[in-house]
Amino acid sequence: MNAAGAMRLAVIGDSQHAVCDHPAVWDAQCAWLAAMAPAPRELGAHGAFDTPIARTDARSMETGAAGHGPHDSSISSPLNAPLRAVLHVGDVVQRNTLAEWRIAAAGLRRLERAGLPVYLTLGNHDFGERGKADDRTTHALNVLGEDFARRQPGYLEAFETGGLDNCLYRVPGHRSLHVLTLELATRPAVLAWARAALEAHRCSEVIVLTHAALYRDGSLYDAVLHDDARAPRQKWRPQSYGLWAPGCMDAGDLWRAFFSKTPAVRAIFCGHAVGLATPLVHLVREAPLPPVDGLLTNYQDDPEGGAGFTHFVTLPPGADPWHYVSASSRTPLQPLTAQPHGAESD
Repeated sequence: MNAAGAMRLAVIGDSQHAVCDHPAVWDAQCAWLAAMAPAPRELGAHGAFDTPIARTDARSMETGAAGHGPHDSSISSPLNAPLRAVLHVGDVVQRNTLAEWRIAAAGLRRLERAGLPVYLTLGNHDFGERGKADDRTTHALNVLGEDFARRQPGYLEAFETGGLDNCLYRVPGHRSLHVLTLELATRPAVLAWARAALEAHRCSEVIVLTHAALYRDGSLYDAVLHDDARAPRQKWRPQSYGLWAPGCMDAGDLWRAFFSKTPAVRAIFCGHAVGLATPLVHLVREAPLPPVDGLLTNYQDDPEGGAGFTHFVTLPPGADPWHYVSASSRTPLQPLTAQPHGAESD
């Protein structure tokens, strides 16, 4: 693939076990990603990238994260594109304690210092007492700061001031790409805000970043289609947490009301479900709308809390398909192949 004008995103899955039980792995993963950041001279005056760059620093690709030795240089070829942002799908920590958030924050700040935007959504383990998601309280703001979202390059607006979820960003270095973060158990007022925000900013390509969208078989979390009467109930569904309230929406509700009808929605990135059989799917919409890429990133049950595995998404110039791979600082690239999935017919 010709990398001229291409760019790359990193997607971190549920990091709770790495942060809680293997903090050195979490630190190494963030150090590895920070080493992929473009050089400071490629940044504009306000931290935004001036133009797409068709170069990746070979030294950052050839040197693994701290303590892990050389990394397979195949990560820079054929996907030789600069890393523009890091996305986290939530469940950053396990029990929503100040101690865990301080460990997580050290890694996230390393990415910030490298000049990489960090777009973050929160998962069920990030909320409530001991991460039980019985309400929407979180220590994330106490540690990361209420300005965490606002200080990220590309920040445009948020549903509520000082929040981490429900934010809209424009990805630096891309002509039109936006990232919309949506909360777990989405409230109707948040959906109304999201619709208005996409319209106000004339968004034409949007990645939706939300914690619980895809189940481990590639279907959407959808209580309407997957209940005891019609299909096996999905595990860990949003309705099972105390923060769920009447009127909240799961991914199936959002698909019918928003994702399937909004041309700008290009992809949905999520985590949450474990034991995944299908990490990448194409969610089919009615013609003429193209499918939506669905990416489930979650390595939490792997050794060492996921061993730093990360999904990378390369966006070629123009309308070519996006390329998805997984890798860690100790492994070569593993390409992902999407499977078609009829989101409304499951």
